[in-house]
Amino acid sequence: MLLDPENNLVREAYARTLIQDGDRAKGVPVLAELLEEPEYAHRTDLMRTLASAELAEGRAPEARQHYIDITRLEPGSVDDWIKLGELSWRVNDAGGTLIAANHVMELAPSRHEGYLMAGMVWQKRERLLDALRLYDRAAELSGSDPRPLLMRGLALQKAGKPAAARRAYEQALERRPGDKRATRLLDSMRRATRVGAAAGPLRSASAAPPAR
Repeated sequence: MLLDPENNLVREAYARTLIQDGDRAKGVPVLAELLEEPEYAHRTDLMRTLASAELAEGRAPEARQHYIDITRLEPGSVDDWIKLGELSWRVNDAGGTLIAANHVMELAPSRHEGYLMAGMVWQKRERLLDALRLYDRAAELSGSDPRPLLMRGLALQKAGKPAAARRAYEQALERRPGDKRATRLLDSMRRATRVGAAAGPLRSASAAPPAR
């Protein structure tokens, strides 16, 4: 870099080395400047590297913008749409999440991620039946991934169907024994059931008429 600071090949290698070595504070500006060069404007591989570095630094909005640029350049890349959907959800952009989810479902109908993200959006918008339908489809396609079943359980719990929610959490644990989130949700439901059962006799006793 000192001997030939205008050599873009050297600048690229330098930026990659800095980021890989964990020195993102120096590497990110070099890579960002490089991507402004006309010959690098379509380098989606470098955009992904930059997005990953931004995310590692806690800058999710900046990482998301890079994936917006990537999907514009490569609209047929399913993995990039999935990443864009995840980052959109992370920055509380439900509309952007749904747009990305729809692209995933259209491009890869046999992958579960699009249905899962769309279900999360509809659940947030209080359309639980639509969310459950999408979670069911995601669960069919997700193999050993317990997340669709966890989200299905949360939706059922919110809909006032504790028995069905509990079964969803149990199925999630069958897929991934020891999953911390599934274990925590299931334990929470069991405690609530025990508390409700214990409170039942007390309520009955308090409601009984006094003896004469």
